[in-house]
This record gives sequence, C-alpha cells and structure tokens, in this order.
Amino acid sequence: MARWQYLLGIFSLLLVLCNGLPVLPKEEIEDEGLLEEEDTGLEYDRYLRQVIKVLEKDPDMRKRMEELSLEDLKEGNFARELGFLSTNIRSKLDELKRLEVQRLRTVARQRMEAAAGKAGAKRMDPKALENMVGHVDPATMEKFTDTDFERLIKKAAADLDEADKERRKEFKRYEMEKELQRRQQLKDLDETKRLKAEDEYKQRKERIKNHPKIKHPGSKAQMQEVWEETDHLDPNDFNPKTFFALHDTNGDKKLDMFELEALFIKEVDKIYRDADEADPVELAEEVSRMREHVMREIDLDGDKMVSRDEFMKAADQAQFENDEGWKDINQDEQFTEEELQEYNRMVQERLERKKIRMQEEHDRFVKEQNINMPNSVQMNQQQQQVNQQQQGQDPKLRVNQPPINNQVPVNQGQVPAQQAGQPIQQGQPPVNQAGGQAPPQQQAGGQPVQQVMP
Repeated sequence: MARWQYLLGIFSLLLVLCNGLPVLPKEEIEDEGLLEEEDTGLEYDRYLRQVIKVLEKDPDMRKRMEELSLEDLKEGNFARELGFLSTNIRSKLDELKRLEVQRLRTVARQRMEAAAGKAGAKRMDPKALENMVGHVDPATMEKFTDTDFERLIKKAAADLDEADKERRKEFKRYEMEKELQRRQQLKDLDETKRLKAEDEYKQRKERIKNHPKIKHPGSKAQMQEVWEETDHLDPNDFNPKTFFALHDTNGDKKLDMFELEALFIKEVDKIYRDADEADPVELAEEVSRMREHVMREIDLDGDKMVSRDEFMKAADQAQFENDEGWKDINQDEQFTEEELQEYNRMVQERLERKKIRMQEEHDRFVKEQNINMPNSVQMNQQQQQVNQQQQGQDPKLRVNQPPINNQVPVNQGQVPAQQAGQPIQQGQPPVNQAGGQAPPQQQAGGQPVQQVMP
C-alpha cells in the first residue's frame, strides 16, 4: 500500500511539474564559492551543494549535521533537527526547493517531448521519472521538509555509488580499446618493426610495474608522507586532528571525494615517474580506486564523506599503524582475452551497423536528388547538342566538301551550288551551309577552275 501511495505521489509531482507551477523570478540564493568547487556529476549537484551551504550557515545546525549519521536519516531523526532552524534559514531552503522543482519541470517537459517525437505518445518510463525526482519530497512543492533532506542525501550516496560502477566499466572499455588499437598497429608493420615494437611495449610495462612501493591509502605512513612532502611539516610531529583540518579545504569538517583524492596524488606519481609514459586516464582511475578503498574503510555512515569523528576513530585503530602497501592497476590485467575478443566482435558489429546506416542515408539522399534530375539531364543534352553544332561534330549538320576536278558530287539530291534554293550570283563563289565562302576549285596544276554558268 505504501508503495502505491509513493508512486501516486510521484505521478502527482509530474503533473505539477508539467502544468501547475508558475514561472519563478530569477534566483536570489547566494552562490558564493559554488563555482570554485568540483562538480560531482549529479544532475542535481547544484541543488545539493546549495542546501548544504544554507544549512551550514546556522552554527548549531552545522554541529548537528556533523554528528548526524546515515542511520539517523533513515530513521527520520533529522525531523527534530529541522525544528531548530531559524525562519531565515527555512525560507532559503523553501526557495531552493521551489527552484529545484522549477528545474525539474523544465527537464520533464523536454524529456516528454523527446519521448513523444520517438514513440508518438507523451509518456515517460516510471522508473526514469522516479530516478529524476527521487531527491525531492513529492508530498509538497512549496516547503523543504525533513523528507527532502533525507531523500537528497540518500539519493546522492546511491548515485555516486552507481557513478563509480559506471566509471570502472568505462575504464575497462578504454583499456580494451587501447589494446585493440595497439594490435592493429602491429599488423601494419613489417616483421622487424613489429618485433621492435613488441619489445618496447614489454619493457614499458615492466618499468611501470617496478615502481617504488606504494603506501596503503589512508594509513598513517601514507598520511605522514603527505604531511612531510605536501604540507612541509616534520613527520615526527604528525597529528591526525591537525592533518584533517589542513586538508578540509572548505572548512565543513568533512573530507569529500575531491579532498580525499588530493591526498593520493603523491602516491600515484610514484607509479608514473616518467611523464611521457603516464596515461592520464589510468592515473585518474588509480586515484579514484584509492578514494573508494578509504571510503569503505573509514566512511562508517555511508554518506560518501569522511567526517572528523570518523577520521579520528580510524586514526585510533591498530590498522592505522599498519602499512600493507597497495596493488595498483598495472599489477593485474584488466580484462581476459575472451572479454577482449567479445568486445572486438561488438565493436565490429557496431561499425557494420553504422556503415549500413550511412549507406542507407546516402541512397536516400541520392534518390531525393534524382526526383529533380530529369530536367537537368535534358538541359545537359541540349547544351551538348549546341556545343557539337558549334564545333561541327554533328554528322547530320556537316557541310559538304567542294567538288574536285569539276566533278559534281551527288549529295542526297542537293546541288552544291545552291544554298537554301537561291541561285549563285555570277562572279560570286558558292556559299557553304556554315555561312562562309567555299574555297575555289583547283585543277591538278594548282590553277583555279573557272566557274561556268549555264
């Protein structure tokens, strides 16, 4: 029953998004510092960050948020916390909610119009709709409720998890594509160059594998190295609380995914010591995997951030002192030969479909052009005939050659001395059909033959 009520609320929200809301005035919420922060890639990233910033403006609420766990959100305990908000903070949250609903209305209309253009009907997949509005409370369009905050945080955590899964899949595809291109390049080389290229490839892989030891991400040894090389402090004076404060760059008493990843850049640089051999995609993937690993070990409430309390608890564990090292992505193959061949087959099929589609588009274009071609063909033929006439290349229109040795040629019943039925005037040379004077007839001795009139 609860599920049906929830879906009813979702569809009610869709109706409001597409029809009911007035256009709101230009946003007046402060955007201080938003442009400088990293984007999480979420569609509602701006809304998420604005809500957090507004809540953090209240010192008491900021303290309560630091102590709040994901379990508290799931149990609805945040409702009591919203009761302590000032009227000013509540008004700003309400305005943010209305602006987000307005954005969702625009997106919903665009997607429904796109769906109508393809399927012929204005409809959206219920799952897609639920995913689009899953971060807001559909029960109210005007007020920011405790359910809004709960759904926003939980949806963000789930979406970031999904983004990490998709990132791993994309990296695997990248590595397979890279290998296929390498093998294709080898086929284009002669035997000597191919053997040399293979040898250089193996040497490069060995150089990358034999890098200095990588310290375990999130261990004391790894953080002491950052403390010394990045913060330029004495490693013997290492203090976890001070370290956290130094790297909490936005001062929200949490280490987000970007602040965490910044801690691992020094370690990853050990793998790619030669800048010419560094693959930026592989480097970024290594940093992301280190961040995921630390999140699994330290992020106890699953909100995709490490709070100061979580960090200090991890620093008190015996495991914090243990440096187990790190196995980077170059130590293992990222795919099997069977997976590579299957991917290659899919790529070839995709290229073949694209080729067929392009050929069909070409044929359709030619067919559409041919509809207007007959007139053009006729004009070209007429122009060709005119050109032949001017150049004397049309056998039917050629001028008869003058007779030789007083012999009168028989030319299809026409008398050479006549032009269009008019007699030749005495003393005038005959005129040919081209309009010029015919050359005088000559005897064998080269003397002109006298024209004798009958």
